[in-house]
Amino acid sequence: MRLAVRRALIVIALSIGACGDDVIVPPDAAIECGASLRGNTADEVRGPKACAEVAAGVAESEGDVVVRFALPSTALASTVGIEIDVGAAPATGTYTPATSPRWSALAIREVGSGACTYIAGSMQTPPGTFTLTLDRIDPAARVAHGALTATLSVLAYLGSDCGDIGTETVDIRF
Repeated sequence: MRLAVRRALIVIALSIGACGDDVIVPPDAAIECGASLRGNTADEVRGPKACAEVAAGVAESEGDVVVRFALPSTALASTVGIEIDVGAAPATGTYTPATSPRWSALAIREVGSGACTYIAGSMQTPPGTFTLTLDRIDPAARVAHGALTATLSVLAYLGSDCGDIGTETVDIRF
């Protein structure tokens, strides 16, 4: 009983602390992150491994903030890496390739003696696409919450069967 009361008081305190926001952000521990892949594969990643990482950009993104993901996919036997530059002073809202010109996504799955490459980004052809919606971002705390949908091209190396569909879609809620 005491634990339930303490949890209720924490939620009330967080609600009061969000003055002027009209948005009540629950504690990070209450956010359940999840990701799914669909296209030629079907896979799900749940828990902290599907959450976003907020970091300082390097190289072309130096001075900016990046939101990135490293999704361990059992279906691909690989990690799907995604990084999106959200600028020097990121805000809540929607980001696309038109508003975030530096981004990338990559996974490589070995198939027999070849491989399937799942790839997208501002420096790729075809570039793919994404829609990132940030409900909360705090670079100092390295925290971001929201949703991401990214479409990656599926490229087959000679002799590799990567499936009939030319794209893979990654949906993430974090």
